Amino acid sequence: MEAAIFFTKSEENLTAAQLCLQNGLFNASANRAYYAMFQAAVAILLTRGITFDPKQHLDHALIRSLFSNEFIHRKKVFQRKYASSLYDALALRILADYQTTTISARKARQLLLRAEEFIHIIKAEFGHA
Repeated sequence: MEAAIFFTKSEENLTAAQLCLQNGLFNASANRAYYAMFQAAVAILLTRGITFDPKQHLDHALIRSLFSNEFIHRKKVFQRKYASSLYDALALRILADYQTTTISARKARQLLLRAEEFIHIIKAEFGHA
């Protein structure tokens, strides 16, 4: 698995989240914003030599934990406020995908802004700013 592939997927999902938001598809926007963030986290982990079994699907809890431990707590590459970013985005994705409630335009917009910021800081560190 190459980091660049996951970064491309992240950018595609960020664009999809933006388009969904623009078209009133707030649940879909929240879903795509989460995956954009998740894939950016995978990409930067791969750049640091952390590998994953290509025959296994990526464990979301593991990715969140590795990102937080590696880049926020241990090396302090990113500010502490990003420690909960993936977790908070996942909580909204779960609401959007599996609950009887729906994501409001405001919540979808907030998550998209957070995803854009999260991906921007990773791009800057990743070397693709």
